[in-house]
Amino acid sequence: MFIYPEFDTSVYVHQKGHWKCKHDFSPADHYGFIYVIINNITNEKYIGKKNFITKYNNWETYTSSSIYMKQSITLHGIQNFSFLIIQLCNTVDELAEAEYNILLENNVLKRKLPNGTKEFQNRCIHSSGFDGSRVKHGDPKIYKFYNCATHEIFEGTRLQFRERINCTIDKLSNLIRNTIKSIDNWIIHESGNNCAKGFDTKIHKFYNCILNETFVGTQLEFRKYTGLPREVSSNIIKNNKYSHNWCLYELKDSIQSRKLHGRDKTVYTIYHKKNNITITGNQQYLKKETQLDSPSFSRLIKHKQRTSKGWEIIHRQ
Repeated sequence: MFIYPEFDTSVYVHQKGHWKCKHDFSPADHYGFIYVIINNITNEKYIGKKNFITKYNNWETYTSSSIYMKQSITLHGIQNFSFLIIQLCNTVDELAEAEYNILLENNVLKRKLPNGTKEFQNRCIHSSGFDGSRVKHGDPKIYKFYNCATHEIFEGTRLQFRERINCTIDKLSNLIRNTIKSIDNWIIHESGNNCAKGFDTKIHKFYNCILNETFVGTQLEFRKYTGLPREVSSNIIKNNKYSHNWCLYELKDSIQSRKLHGRDKTVYTIYHKKNNITITGNQQYLKKETQLDSPSFSRLIKHKQRTSKGWEIIHRQ
């Protein structure tokens, strides 16, 4: 592991893009790497981490996320910088922990050059789930997790939960920060004494008025079963609405009594190929859901027109 001042650039002899490393390697065998960028004019440095596989840029030409270092490269020219890979990592957890440890061990926030300026241009140490105690012991806080598929409740620390479901630190951190809603059907049920917001763990009974089908489960399970978006399922549950042929079971009789299918009792199934959406219902219902006007829909059912705005009739009964 790189610890200044034991750093020796002469041992970095293998070239990968503008990066140099001690040993030759195949990027396919590793998840990412820890690097140091050195300004050979001012001797300023920056330590960071990078994935080998990324959607937005090529790691071989990557010049760090530091705005200061990018400005320095523009000012002094890239030929006056050394780009060194100091550690290879095989997993996202290993990469996060390695960066955290190397930043601490090199005292990047306080070390200064002989002229009194900062030697390392890292502005902070982002733990990504680690801190001095968490590396060994984990976050001691107790969380409560709920599985929407099995209705199982798990109570424990982050580390215990990660071992329970075998997920990464980043995924669990995003779940706890509410930037993602679930991991393999697991959601935050409670954190401390506060119930997590935005998750409906209540069991509902749904009814499909066209297929005479009943479904029992949570809102998340219902969405997975039907493929309906969140706003539609929320509208059915919170506003007692009839949508996409579904309603709450207790509203079945009142909806049928209102004759939502209108005078035309013929039931059609229409399909939108581009959006991969299938809807079943009578003319009145389908025109409302597809926003097709009456002449367009009439031409479809009379086979005078094969498609209209991407919709086509695939079945009638």
